[in-house]
Amino acid sequence: SRAIIEKYLTDGGLEARPRLEIDSLALSKAAVKLHDLCTVLPTSTCSDELARGELAAVRLSPPISRTLHVASLRNKPLSVAAKTLTSLLAEEVRARAPKQAD
Repeated sequence: SRAIIEKYLTDGGLEARPRLEIDSLALSKAAVKLHDLCTVLPTSTCSDELARGELAAVRLSPPISRTLHVASLRNKPLSVAAKTLTSLLAEEVRARAPKQAD
């Protein structure tokens, strides 16, 4: 995620100057609340705090996007259950993904 965010900022002519490096969602949100900082997170990871007014959000424009992959062993075919799960995951991700403007 950090590399994606840094590239996004660089492409926009900005430079990331992190004050902290935290590899925990809960600690990232706590740092924002306690120390007047900001972070980049998917809205879905802080929707409860946003609803309670504990955090504020600014939508990035253009939005940051990334490609997700489902990994499996190359030499072992997926079971019916794994194929079903992969299909359901793909459907759910597509359903939740922001719609791209044409």
